[in-house]
Amino acid sequence: HAVVVDISNNVAAGITDGEFVDPWAEAPGVTPVYLSIRHPLDTASIPAEVVAGLREVAQRSRRQPRPGGDSWSTRAITPRIWMEQFDEDQAQGTTTAWTSLPPEIVRALQGMGYDGLRDRGGKMGGQGHEVAIAFAPGQVKSIWNRGTWDPESPSLVRQPEAEYGI
Repeated sequence: HAVVVDISNNVAAGITDGEFVDPWAEAPGVTPVYLSIRHPLDTASIPAEVVAGLREVAQRSRRQPRPGGDSWSTRAITPRIWMEQFDEDQAQGTTTAWTSLPPEIVRALQGMGYDGLRDRGGKMGGQGHEVAIAFAPGQVKSIWNRGTWDPESPSLVRQPEAEYGI
């Protein structure tokens, strides 16, 4: 799972604050969050050794695409298909491959020490903006969470019971 966050107005503060951005999101359902992304891969400047590692993952993959779902489905895209899109992006100077990451690619990036992405939104239309993509649910917490940051908990709002006197 990845979480996409608009950080356009928070670049100076680093990737620590943002707003969920989803193509079908409605404002009443948006939850302001804090992020813990300490080592993001910047999709505008990808080291050659990262590309080589991702290419190796794609070449080893035997997974077949699973039909169905929508264009954002990570199950419908294989590492090989993703790598083809990445190569096309490199040739055209775009970064659309990063909009939907197969789980194998996310695991490979995590294995290289990355815990998220710094990317550009608005690729399919609309105003361009910076986004942060967290690789794990425990990296995202609601701004109303008054408890400790627990990277093991996927809950956005879980707080220790002691704070409520329970």
